[in-house]
Amino acid sequence: MMESNQLEISGVIKKVNHKTVISDIYLLCKTGEVLGILGRNGTGKSTLFQIIFGTLSADDKMIRINNVVFQEPYKCGNLIAYLPQHSFLPTILTIKGIINQFVSNKTQRQKILENERISKHLNKKITSLSGGERRYLEVLLICHLPVKFILLDEPFSGIEPLYKELIKALISTHKMEKGFLITDHDYMNIIDISDHLYLMKGGACLQVKNYKEELVYHNYLPRGTFSENKEMTKLQPFGIDQQTLKDLDFFDSFQEGDLFAFFNQVSTSGGKIKLSEIIKSPSRNLEEIEGRRDAIKFLAEKQIEFNIDKKQLNAVEYYLRSSIPLFKKGFEVSLIQWLKNFFRPSGNYYIVETGVNHILQFIVFLHTVIEKLSDETLPTYLSKISFRMTEILSRRELNEIIEIDEKIFPIGKYDQYFRRSKDISELLELIYLLDVLETVGQVAERHQMCYPEYITPEDSMVDIKGLFHPLVKEAVTNDFKLDKENNLCFLTGANMSGKSTFLKSFGSAMYLAHLGFPVPAKCMRTTLYSGMMTSINLSDSLKDGYSHYYNEVMRVKTMVNSLKQHKHMIVIMDELFKGTNVEDASDATSMLTEALSKIPTSLFIISSHNIEVAARINHIKNISFNHFEYKVIDNQPYNTFKLVSGVSNDRAGLRILENEGIFEMLKSIT
Repeated sequence: MMESNQLEISGVIKKVNHKTVISDIYLLCKTGEVLGILGRNGTGKSTLFQIIFGTLSADDKMIRINNVVFQEPYKCGNLIAYLPQHSFLPTILTIKGIINQFVSNKTQRQKILENERISKHLNKKITSLSGGERRYLEVLLICHLPVKFILLDEPFSGIEPLYKELIKALISTHKMEKGFLITDHDYMNIIDISDHLYLMKGGACLQVKNYKEELVYHNYLPRGTFSENKEMTKLQPFGIDQQTLKDLDFFDSFQEGDLFAFFNQVSTSGGKIKLSEIIKSPSRNLEEIEGRRDAIKFLAEKQIEFNIDKKQLNAVEYYLRSSIPLFKKGFEVSLIQWLKNFFRPSGNYYIVETGVNHILQFIVFLHTVIEKLSDETLPTYLSKISFRMTEILSRRELNEIIEIDEKIFPIGKYDQYFRRSKDISELLELIYLLDVLETVGQVAERHQMCYPEYITPEDSMVDIKGLFHPLVKEAVTNDFKLDKENNLCFLTGANMSGKSTFLKSFGSAMYLAHLGFPVPAKCMRTTLYSGMMTSINLSDSLKDGYSHYYNEVMRVKTMVNSLKQHKHMIVIMDELFKGTNVEDASDATSMLTEALSKIPTSLFIISSHNIEVAARINHIKNISFNHFEYKVIDNQPYNTFKLVSGVSNDRAGLRILENEGIFEMLKSIT
């Protein structure tokens, strides 16, 4: 009959520098049970295990095994065993020697020696094993000790999937005679192997019954982690082309536009690249853009600043990209390399040594970033970033490298890990993303931009209050709305009245909304669209031999093809068909406008000087007519830049010519 034992942990309180790290925890583990304990970095999981084991003191605690109190259970020898995060096996012995030293019971020792995963390595040293093989051996040794309970700290961290499964099989086998407490950041394997699940948070140990809901509710895991419909998280790109990016002043061919420069206040060169990647990748995935929007808003409203050190990151990037051959590891090699550099300084040694030191400082900095992202109300987007950083920084191999304690700088060990592993590069990418999010939020605050609200009816709709162009100083704001009843706006107005600026303002706002960025307005509500096309700054195409008019025609053709493909687009056209005569332009504009008005799923804004077109299409119910207000004060034309209903009837162009005295000057010549 299996012996039944009971480990009871209660009243554990631990303070560090007057701060309570653990407060009044209660856990009960019996033979045949696995208690899984989850928690973010710094919540006290390892500290709790060391207190239970007895190697770390506490301000208060009660550790009972079979109702007997033990202050330091490890001293009794047959009560409890502890697997720490880091490797504890001696490197000077062979694996067979380690097994002989570690396990005194001959029967148990023989079982380990005959283990199919270990037997072929008996004459090797521990350093010759892979990470998974070494961790498996450590757990195997611990499980064969004559103890009643086992504490496993990070048994799955950073090892191959095969060995994760083998370690779970070991636990399942040995829990028939022992009780287990396990903690790891690999939450899925903890969930899989545990009979009871707990979450350490705020110093307490909360029991988790419905992990899919509670781990998300307590902000340990981001929303959507256990979503069954993974298809919804796939990228849904928003159609855009180079001409539209040029028209809106984001990018012109391979050059950065003024609107890109407007947001480009980032601290790092990597942040600039990340900003460019995001701006070139608008989306209609609601989860993605709402997540980015909420992250930017959170950082701005909380005034969170990460204080990123640009020089430090540049030095890290330079080191990681260097083509210097990897330094060899080992004490003797490190000593020789150090001595050579001491007597004859080497440029390569300096680059590697400096790079390694900057990475070590960078890792310290990342812990401060995670601390700033520990708010209970952290949005999902930021929670995912923080969780991923924590996962990487919690890896056993990384922590073993960081905590190397050798008198001679172990440059080879550092260099081999940092330049071979992808961990540091991924951490850099996450910091660059945070750099962008922080910066965009600061820009939004300075320029009083708003965060778009996304609505999901089947019908098209956009409603903007206080729209302005962010590059125009002291810009006049305008309200604007399009919906299924009025999905096409025909815009008229005098030269310099603000038509083109308004079109760019509207186009930019819609584009930024599909990035999840703040928009230049007081408030904005919009549905999501599948793409946008503009025709604002077309010119002759000398390369293709196109005239201005033919270039306009080809642009319209491209737009029509996009409408056929996407059917839910935003189309903006400024002063159509300027390259032909007035009568042709009038006919073509009328026919095109009427044809577009019959596509109810898309939005259209068409501007024109040709007010005769308005008379031809005013019978179409879903077209709204707007123009920019124009006044004459003291015989001088005056543009208010305010959008009003109706068709413009002004003749500002002629009045400007007259006021400038052009005709009088011509008379004086003759």
